[in-house]
Amino acid sequence: MTPRLRMIALLPWALVLAACATPQERCVNEAQEPYRTTLKNLAVAEGNLARGYAIHVQRVPYTVYGTCFRNTGKRSIPYVCPSTAYRTIETPVPIDVANEQRKIEELRRTIPQYQARATEVIARCNAVYSGQD
Repeated sequence: MTPRLRMIALLPWALVLAACATPQERCVNEAQEPYRTTLKNLAVAEGNLARGYAIHVQRVPYTVYGTCFRNTGKRSIPYVCPSTAYRTIETPVPIDVANEQRKIEELRRTIPQYQARATEVIARCNAVYSGQD
């Protein structure tokens, strides 16, 4: 399973955990989000550059036929019933190597700013919510 698919698979659990988070935890998570996003974008760009191509991921629907049953009182009558399922398709996409390198350099320049901002906001979160339980 690719890292992107793993993240997609874990998203529902992250939402459940976020719903259970304390206000302080939510504040800290929100403070870290731009920093984490920048790190993720850097990892994707570096992976693209290392491979020499990007990977386009898309979910494609397809029909699956199963057996359903209709109850008529005395017996169940089977019939074919369609449902929609999805498969993930990864397609290699050409990249502009020079543009990807510029993107990586820009992301590396912005990481310290996002990290400093996250640290500052986390300190405020901790000050606001300290002693509240």
